[in-house]
Amino acid sequence: MIFKSNKRLTITVLTAILLVAAVAVAAIVIFLKKDGEGEREYFTQGDFEYTVLENGRLEITKYLGSQSAVDIPDVINNRSVYSIGESAFASSRLNTVKIPAFTKEIKDYAFAECPNLYSVEIEGKLERIGAYAFVGTGIKELVMPNTVTKIGESAFAYCDLLKKANISEGVSEISDSLFKECVSLSELYIPNGIVSVGDEAFYECALLELVTVTDALTKIGDRAFYSCSEIKSINIGKSVCDIGDEAFYGCSSLEEIKVNPENERYASADSALIDKQEKKLMYAPSKSSATVCNVPEYVVEICDNAFRGCDELVSVSLPTGIVRIGDYAFYGAGKLESLNIPDSTSFIGALALQGTAYYKALADEFTVLGEGILIKYNPQKNSDGKLLTTEYASVLKNGEREIGVSLTLPDNIKKISSAFVYCDDLVEIKLGSSVVEILNCAFYHATYLEKVFFSDSKVEYIGDNAFGNCQTLREVSLPQTLKKVGVSVFLDCYGLKSAFVPSSLERIGEAMFSECKSLETLVISEGVKAIDSYAFFYTEALKAFSFPKSVHSVGDYALAYSGITEITVPSTVKTVGENLFVACGDLKKLTYEASCSTVAKGLCLGATSLTTVTINGDYTAIDNDAFYDCLALTEIKIPNTVKKIADEAFAYCTALEKISLPEKLTEIGSGAFYSNTALKSVSLPSELNYIGNSAFYCCTSLESINLSEVDEIEAYAFEGCELLTSVDISSVKYSIAPHLFSNCTSLTSVKFNSSVDRIGGAAFSGCSSLKEITLPKSLAMICEDAFTACSALETVKFNGKLLELGQKAFYNCTSLREVALPNSVKTVGNGAFELCVSLDSFVMPDSVETIGHSVFRGCTALRSIKLSSSLTEITEWAFAECTSLEVISLPEGIGTVYNEAFYGCTSLKSMYVPTTLTVVGKNAFGGCSAISRLDYNGSAAERDGVIFAVGNESFTRVFLGDK
Repeated sequence: MIFKSNKRLTITVLTAILLVAAVAVAAIVIFLKKDGEGEREYFTQGDFEYTVLENGRLEITKYLGSQSAVDIPDVINNRSVYSIGESAFASSRLNTVKIPAFTKEIKDYAFAECPNLYSVEIEGKLERIGAYAFVGTGIKELVMPNTVTKIGESAFAYCDLLKKANISEGVSEISDSLFKECVSLSELYIPNGIVSVGDEAFYECALLELVTVTDALTKIGDRAFYSCSEIKSINIGKSVCDIGDEAFYGCSSLEEIKVNPENERYASADSALIDKQEKKLMYAPSKSSATVCNVPEYVVEICDNAFRGCDELVSVSLPTGIVRIGDYAFYGAGKLESLNIPDSTSFIGALALQGTAYYKALADEFTVLGEGILIKYNPQKNSDGKLLTTEYASVLKNGEREIGVSLTLPDNIKKISSAFVYCDDLVEIKLGSSVVEILNCAFYHATYLEKVFFSDSKVEYIGDNAFGNCQTLREVSLPQTLKKVGVSVFLDCYGLKSAFVPSSLERIGEAMFSECKSLETLVISEGVKAIDSYAFFYTEALKAFSFPKSVHSVGDYALAYSGITEITVPSTVKTVGENLFVACGDLKKLTYEASCSTVAKGLCLGATSLTTVTINGDYTAIDNDAFYDCLALTEIKIPNTVKKIADEAFAYCTALEKISLPEKLTEIGSGAFYSNTALKSVSLPSELNYIGNSAFYCCTSLESINLSEVDEIEAYAFEGCELLTSVDISSVKYSIAPHLFSNCTSLTSVKFNSSVDRIGGAAFSGCSSLKEITLPKSLAMICEDAFTACSALETVKFNGKLLELGQKAFYNCTSLREVALPNSVKTVGNGAFELCVSLDSFVMPDSVETIGHSVFRGCTALRSIKLSSSLTEITEWAFAECTSLEVISLPEGIGTVYNEAFYGCTSLKSMYVPTTLTVVGKNAFGGCSAISRLDYNGSAAERDGVIFAVGNESFTRVFLGDK
């Protein structure tokens, strides 16, 4: 009986069948890996990786799919999904996700940085949401079930599109940064049971208009509502007993703060918030309609920024006991014209009064308030704007041109507040013996200040940014009376060439001389005990530096980006901060003798000219990045006491040819010798048991290394070691890490431990000289791309326990001629033998249940193959372009031959078709120009039920068998 295949075409039915049939059931995969809780079993099924918890339920640990809409299943492998693991869906392409009914916990970072995730549907009885769980997502509305009792910090921070949110009735604390910078959030429900609002919880939620503070609330954290610019009113309940710094700062529309009269700690005075316990006025709403504020008599402090930008404020009455007025306290309160500052005031902060009518009206040459605090200097000028000589000021000229004044301060000044900020007329200043404190920003950006004479002064303290950005200041000799400094004292003094630090100053402050790019001469006296972080950062003209014997502590980046050429860190230094000499491009010689346990993190990171390193001390570790990118370093001797070389310690030391590793070394961290392209050989000590991720990545000159006693080697450790010829990893048990030896193009020999059960993804991909491999006896899984592009590989000896070959496991192994899989294999993944152009013999045992798409695609030498009797389908492109394949017999049980399964098999002449076949997909036999017949061992009625899609017209007859 003869029929044309195109007469059997039923397009509408076929389309539906093919769409359903395209979904294959994924196999379950078992493997081991380490996490924070030790070694655990992990499984994969479908698009999910998971592990079994102690309670017998599941935690999804990773999403493996690429779908934009995901319904997380309630049950996987008969176990309910209890939790979504840390970072499980992080940075995926999700648009929508549905959390199942049985899930109790969403862990830290679970959906972090999924910018397109706009909808999250939470069913059931979720109890906990971890820190950063949805940070940076595109969620538009948050509906939280009332079963939730705990939400971690920053869980919904930076969700730019979030407009509406409710907080569960079961939650008692709003965590730190929970909705930080949710700039679209305008509707928020806070339940009555909330007792605490964390630090920066609603930081810069610019559209949030209404905040209801419940009676249960006891704490509002630092900057909790910082820059919530639409909030107009805040009510503080009677139970609130802790309000943090700048809790309402930047709420530029805030009109009033009301405090419940029964509150024991806080009160309001003319809309200003008062802390009765600490006796300080904390904050006044900038849009308050109040023109007068009478500060209560018990108040002793006006906090930083307290009245900043209060537009309508005209008069403030301060009590006689005021001691401190903070930085920017009245800054920008433009209409403020009446202010009494009592004699008791001992501190007036930076720019505390600038921008007020009161400050502008101060016309005297010197305005001194409180306990001798200079708050304003007015250069005296005539009606033509010319500078006048006074008792204290001498006019300096260059020829006939005025260049400024030389100033001597009067004796009644004890402290200098920001009196000379942006003063363009000051060139020289002599500090009198009465001055004991120079407060924050005192001379900030005094553009033409060249000289400061401390010789007769008794200055004990210099505050933050006191001389910051004084770009023409040439030299500084600090007085012997100086005891303490703030941060960034001389920051950005680009013209400063010399500096003297006295013995009286025990601590050189943070960023004290940072970015003083002309600093050439530096004297630090004995007596200085500590040099803080960034103290001499970016002092590129500073070529010579020595640590006084008195210095015992050096902070992070203290000499980073400096011009030093040679340095000794002496044994008197006991604490060394991170990145001490980072990017010191002229540094050539280092002697490190510090009395601490490690060679410091980032010590010489980016010191590209460093050639000589001497390390003297009983150090136990070379810390992270210690010599990262030291391009000129050719050799280094590491002390015998070192047990650990940490992550990227010598990464990118491209000239390093020789390194002697200590006998007690037990651990080499991730990327420790990353891209050390000159390194030829390494002798590993016998106690070494761990080599981290990418430790010797792209060490392209490395020819040999003995790994036989190393227990654990992480992924990418030797990727790209092009000259490495043989490896013995017989001490590595259970699992070979992904990409371990990928692109080791000279590798010819590998020795395994017999207990290895898993070869990780791309572990040997691109090992183009590897001819033969004997797989370990316990091997259960060969992961994706494990031997991809091993172009010389001819023989693979399999064991009897192998269960699965991952996708593209032997892809493009162009010399592989024969394969005999053991009778244990159940799954052969997508493209596992694709483009194995020499493969002419393949034994597929009956244990194989699934073969992936493209599994033998392009195997142009394959003439015949016996398929497993356990197969139920032939997947897409499974044998496509097998141009030598002449005959194939589909076993009973095959129900579907998918699209283009045999496409381009130009030598295929005949095929046996089982009675179980029901669907033949589009172009399944397309381009099979030699095919003439299908042998079908079934009845005519059975044959007539087979659906043939378009593209299978090359054959014209089907012969019935004897049945």
